[in-house]
Amino acid sequence: MITEKDIKYISITPDLAQALIKKDKRLEAELERHRWIPVGERLPEVKQEVLAFDGLIIRQAEMLIDGRFYSEINQAELYVITHWKPIILPKEKP
Repeated sequence: MITEKDIKYISITPDLAQALIKKDKRLEAELERHRWIPVGERLPEVKQEVLAFDGLIIRQAEMLIDGRFYSEINQAELYVITHWKPIILPKEKP
């Protein structure tokens, strides 16, 4: 991440440096939104559709009310999920 301290070592205008810092923070936020989340850190919301990873396979799953992951595609409960991430679809252009 570009910081204020980095600016003095870069040969660009302060305005361009500030724009880069702002863009870098947006990219960092977007990467955070798309990261794999360990189940030990937190679980998805109930009924939320997510991608679930068991250390080998990625499956589409839903979080059940009792904290279990269920795959409607496989018609099965998924037991050893280590990470999950939200399904984020691209925005439609107007």
